[in-house]
Amino acid sequence: MVEFVGNDNEDVIEDVIEEVHITDDEEENGADDDVVSPPFVGMVFQSWEEVDTYYKRYGRQQGFGILRAAGSYVQKGGGAKSKELRGYLWKCECYGRAVYRRRVEGKRVYSTRDELGTKRSKKCDCPVLMYCNRTKDGEWVVKRAVNEHKNHCPTPRKSRYVPRYRQEDITSLVKRKLFNDYNSGANVPQIFNCLASERNGVENVTFTKKDLQNIIARDKAEKMKEGDWNAMWKYFKAMSTDNENFFHKHRVGEDNILKDVMWVDARSRAAYEEFGDVVVFDSTYLTNEYDLPFSNFVGVNHHGQTILLGCALLSHEDSETFEWLFTEWLSCMSNKKPIGFLTDQDAAMRKALREVMPDVRHRWCLWHILTKFSHKLGKYNDYELFKVELHNVIYNSLTKNEFEVQWTDIIKKYKLEGEIWLAGLYHGREMWVPAFMNGMFWAGMKSTQRSESINRFFDGFVDKHTRLFEFAPFYIKAVESRANDEQQADAADQRAVRPLATQFSVERAFRKVYTDAKFLEVQEQCNRVLYLTSLETTMVSAEVAHHKLEDRVWVLCKETRKEFSTKYRRNYIVQFNLETKLAECECKLFGSDGILCRHIIKVYDMHDIQDVPDVYILRRWRKDVSRKHSRVKVVYHDPSKTEDVMKHDKLMLAYEPISLKASTNPECIKIVMDTLKVLEKRLDQQLIGVEDMDADETQDDVGTPGLSQTNKKRATTPKSVTNGCSQTKNKRTTKSTPKSVNKRNKCATPPDNVKVNDPVARNKPHRTPSCRHRSCVEPKKKTPIRRRRSKTNDVAGCSQEPPTQGADDVELTHTSAGGIEMLSQDGSVGYFTSIVGGDDVGDVGDVGDDGLGLDNVDDLLCRNSLGWDK
Repeated sequence: MVEFVGNDNEDVIEDVIEEVHITDDEEENGADDDVVSPPFVGMVFQSWEEVDTYYKRYGRQQGFGILRAAGSYVQKGGGAKSKELRGYLWKCECYGRAVYRRRVEGKRVYSTRDELGTKRSKKCDCPVLMYCNRTKDGEWVVKRAVNEHKNHCPTPRKSRYVPRYRQEDITSLVKRKLFNDYNSGANVPQIFNCLASERNGVENVTFTKKDLQNIIARDKAEKMKEGDWNAMWKYFKAMSTDNENFFHKHRVGEDNILKDVMWVDARSRAAYEEFGDVVVFDSTYLTNEYDLPFSNFVGVNHHGQTILLGCALLSHEDSETFEWLFTEWLSCMSNKKPIGFLTDQDAAMRKALREVMPDVRHRWCLWHILTKFSHKLGKYNDYELFKVELHNVIYNSLTKNEFEVQWTDIIKKYKLEGEIWLAGLYHGREMWVPAFMNGMFWAGMKSTQRSESINRFFDGFVDKHTRLFEFAPFYIKAVESRANDEQQADAADQRAVRPLATQFSVERAFRKVYTDAKFLEVQEQCNRVLYLTSLETTMVSAEVAHHKLEDRVWVLCKETRKEFSTKYRRNYIVQFNLETKLAECECKLFGSDGILCRHIIKVYDMHDIQDVPDVYILRRWRKDVSRKHSRVKVVYHDPSKTEDVMKHDKLMLAYEPISLKASTNPECIKIVMDTLKVLEKRLDQQLIGVEDMDADETQDDVGTPGLSQTNKKRATTPKSVTNGCSQTKNKRTTKSTPKSVNKRNKCATPPDNVKVNDPVARNKPHRTPSCRHRSCVEPKKKTPIRRRRSKTNDVAGCSQEPPTQGADDVELTHTSAGGIEMLSQDGSVGYFTSIVGGDDVGDVGDVGDDGLGLDNVDDLLCRNSLGWDK
């Protein structure tokens, strides 16, 4: 039992008792519009909950935070479970004096003075308190009340700075908007500014940006309570349940630590059947906090838009890892190999492709090579001059011999023979120079615009701080966004037609069948026909004619990303068959990009060809083709979209037009508000009736011993609307995907009964207790941090296995969970939740953001016995 000592100057009146009733409206609305009278001796409440609610409202009205300081119990009958609460004490959050904790030689030391001078405390020995005692009738009577603050001056305006009161203003609707906007790519400051604008200014918003960030952090911690990978695995399972064509594979290394994981959604698998002829593999976009490079497979659709064909997180960028990834990806795509495969200059990728896809034409991405010019060659004084000439040679060379001769001339002209990097590029020229790729179909993927669009594919969705379990949802959102762009482009092609720029029959023919994006490329070639001059025509045979055409040299502008003509000219030879009406040009534009070049269009116009041969109309670019992937819906699994949430969203959508109509007229606003009040009363009556029926059917034994059950609150927005903020604990799931089909790999997918651990971050944490800066009063001697292993006891007939090591004192080993280095054997973070090497394990720290912290062991014991939430 706790003993309380009163002040000598305070008159205690026990015979005057005034009963105070707290109405339901005041309890629910927080009495924002009513004045709460200060507590005085003799006030009577019907339950402990009414006392607690009253004092919270009073503290918020006056502008100071309150906390539950201590309580006393009395035995009722026999047994520890039969005790009931007898008295309780509420205090101002600034009561007592500050106690600073620090560690000296592995031991915790308490002090009333901060020797380092780096910590702040709100403790100022304020005497404000309220003590209530429980009568035999079950009522609670105020026995002592101190209302005068000392050493600080609270005002009603300051209530917005008390963390607990700020949390109460973050309703489920605010949380719903927070999570929706955050998952859509908006950051917390942007969301906060949006909420402030809805409330007519920041001064009308009681919560802070930090409060919103804490909600996001708690939601992530809740999802990661069983591990980062387990959260990702659960999402994969939900996706597979929604659509069995969702594909995912993973494998683990030593100690069952996650090594590699890859996944492909159902729509991407269907799109690969249409557009899987050319694939770009990129692993340079970003690296997450686990140092796992985020790799992706990318293609291009009939609108020239970038589409996603799969993603992966890899532990190592070696040939064995890439070989596993390419093998699993091919098995996902029914072992249908692409025609061309573009990557960066990685020898490990090249080796893996030779093993897995030896028949596929491998090419280095030209954009990655050109972006390295400034880093590798920027040290030369003539860099700007020879860079332009090298670019012209790379883009404008038509034959292999032409490239080799001009490249050698530039190297000699600027004396670059000693540049090893350029020599390596020239040695592997067949992997990246367009002149060595002429005639091979690349769907326009060799251009710099295409490569840059790949890097912009995930912008706004993922970054280096994205956790494992967030990659899959963001991947689906990126796919969903691109699918929406494709659907809009399809609808625009069916609804609108672009006017003709010339009178060429070729232009008219392609406008009927090609998508607008690809027709623009054909139209651009038709416009450039005006720059062509026919020099001569030679009949090679009775059916074949050679046309020699003079054309301008077109150069890509770096700023505008558009080609423009120069004063330079060059000749092209077009071979035309008079019988088959087929033509072949030296520029090889149709063979590489699938677009008819201006030189062939000129020859067709010279021979008055009205119908384009079907061989030049590719199915890949047609807009009148029904494709399978367009009928596959993007499977998007949102755990927060429960049945109650969907009903809530339906009601909000129905109310929105009513609010818009009413907002234009003050009388209409009054009608709506009055109707809402009547509707709320009817709903309360209905819900109270349902709750009474449920209470009669079931008996709820959970709660604080000796306390009356908490009054049931009115039903508002469903709890699940908070998007994962519930504290329901799910059982740990340790299932994994089926075993990998790649038997050559050493690390295969583990069986279902093996738990997979998160990958270990390679970078050390920013600060741990063992590597912090020592204070000036601490000795320099370092003592090893050791912890005595506790003895195991049999519980309910089940004994734990004995430890594998025989020694009692075991030196702590560093493990990892969620990318954070662990310092204690129980899996807790040493500098957050437990003490390493000390005698007091699991002590509670200072007052947290909720304003209900405890400062001593008695408070801790009281809190544990009461069991109320923070």
